[in-house]
Amino acid sequence: MTDGEMQAFPLTLDRFLDHAAKWHPGVEVVTARGDGSSERIGYEA
Repeated sequence: MTDGEMQAFPLTLDRFLDHAAKWHPGVEVVTARGDGSSERIGYEA
């Protein structure tokens, strides 16, 4: 590990989503759109 790094691997989007699915499987991701509509999806989808 390089000095100053918080972890030994890069914190990429796929790792972030894998972590969320593992530890928060029942939580939804909500995307709000400019027209006022929204979309919901679970991490495990």
